[in-house]
Amino acid sequence: MRSGRLPRAALRRLVAALIDVEMQRQRGGRGALASGPTECLELDSLERLGVVAILHETFDLPNDAFGEEPFDTLDEWVDAIAARQPSRLVARTSGSTGRPRPCSHDIADLMAEAAWFAEQVPECQRVVAMVPATHLYGIVWTALLPGLMGVPVLEAAIGRLPPLQAHDMIVAVPEQWSALLRVCSNWPPNVIGVNSAGPLGEGIAAAAMDAGLAKMIDVYGSTETGAIGMRHALEDGYALLPHWRIGEDKGEPQLVSRDGRRLGFPDRIAFLDEGRFKPTGRFDGAVQVGGLNVYPLHVATRLKSVPGVEDAAVRLGSNGRLKAFLVPAEGHLPADIETSVRQLAREHFGPAERPSHLSFGPALPKNAMGKLSDWSETAPADG
Repeated sequence: MRSGRLPRAALRRLVAALIDVEMQRQRGGRGALASGPTECLELDSLERLGVVAILHETFDLPNDAFGEEPFDTLDEWVDAIAARQPSRLVARTSGSTGRPRPCSHDIADLMAEAAWFAEQVPECQRVVAMVPATHLYGIVWTALLPGLMGVPVLEAAIGRLPPLQAHDMIVAVPEQWSALLRVCSNWPPNVIGVNSAGPLGEGIAAAAMDAGLAKMIDVYGSTETGAIGMRHALEDGYALLPHWRIGEDKGEPQLVSRDGRRLGFPDRIAFLDEGRFKPTGRFDGAVQVGGLNVYPLHVATRLKSVPGVEDAAVRLGSNGRLKAFLVPAEGHLPADIETSVRQLAREHFGPAERPSHLSFGPALPKNAMGKLSDWSETAPADG
């Protein structure tokens, strides 16, 4: 029987992460949170309003969930939510140029997903979390799964890694895996890797396995759907998770849940042998950079507003960052345009949206059919 009750450790980690996000928003930096049950959070009245709002929204709580008395500790907030036994959890999409959308999930469904993934990693003894427990990937893998397994969670970042031990499980996104391979030349025995929020390049997966990683799990899904498929490193395509089956609507494949709900795939899908599949491109034109959805067409439109830019195209580059191809207007030099473009990016774009490489030419690159084509990132600028 499925359970919709959150393990306390999972609920505590999620509440702490949400309060931290709200404190970062209000204080302009990372809010210091209590790790012990008696430590005071020291929220002022406006900060408390923000915390109440984000917790109400995330756990779909009734208006009177917290009463009128302010709570002093993290565990008081956790106790108040646990007493309400929330049945749904709202996660937001990670769009940076698209507006983030709230996506509501049945907690029992998420718990069942986490329980199935836990069965795939029975050797895990600690979770090393490089992703926050505020996006759905982090919620399932760094809150629900360790809560079910009864294993501790260690916060980590590049340059701030705890000493790794045998049977650790590292939960990260592709850009973090790429950096980890430059930081860690070898791994202790039986360390597991987990990747999601973007495709894991075959070169990264192979390098991780060559360095001694025992297992690399690559998860495909979205905030709207939850996890859809899973593969082990170097396998071709993803295997559909057991709580989904494939349906069809007007010739397009659909996901069908156990209770008959139908959802569209977030990407165009190609089916392989033995029921496996692989995504071939998003319907909404988004790409993922650092675990965030960014929209190259939106970025290109903004770049075309820079004085001296006649036309612009933006794509995902080989380094996992955006790249841009710019066509200078008559009488404008690439060097001048580059200065203006980079200033615009610094002032108005988030880090994931900023093109890391700029190319220039008299016209956008197109193929024989007249459609926009890719361009080399090593090509010299052409004025």
